[in-house]
Amino acid sequence: MRRFVRMSCLVVLLAGMSGCAAGFEGEWLEEGTIARDGGFKPADGDRRAAPRFEWPSTVRYGKFVNAAGVVEHEGLQYDTYFTMSNGKVAQFGPTIARLDGDRLTTFIGAEPNRRFFRVKHSPSIFPPAAVLPTLAKKTEKPGTPGMQPGTPPATAQPVFASTTPLTTPPGAGGAAAYDDGGTR
Repeated sequence: MRRFVRMSCLVVLLAGMSGCAAGFEGEWLEEGTIARDGGFKPADGDRRAAPRFEWPSTVRYGKFVNAAGVVEHEGLQYDTYFTMSNGKVAQFGPTIARLDGDRLTTFIGAEPNRRFFRVKHSPSIFPPAAVLPTLAKKTEKPGTPGMQPGTPPATAQPVFASTTPLTTPPGAGGAAAYDDGGTR
């Protein structure tokens, strides 16, 4: 029983140190940029930045496609974040993020500061963290590039043709070895 209590306390302590106790968790969507003079410019264009802070210290970020209403899967990136200043500031990679109520401001080098708002709805704007591979089997028709003529698709082997010698082995009498194993 004592061991269980110690482990529970350790998990709570580590969770508090890693960032999950901060107010960053959840999904955020870019609202616009803040100029050096303090002026706010709303985001325009068809894509906006969107980070998602997850327990215990993972941040996923990508581009939100306005027309689709979701973050595209292809450009999604993952990183680890940690918090500072009593949980009001987080850093992941070169990005520093500061909480200000339900707004988040990011600072990245000399780029304009970006302001985000917290997304408050139940369907997520992010794709799932893990995507299962397709279960369908891709078959190629005979005669397509990469297939040997007359070979059924299930046993087809790719055809490699190379005209560039890779090496000339010593004692080969000037014959060059090609990447298909033959000499010419």
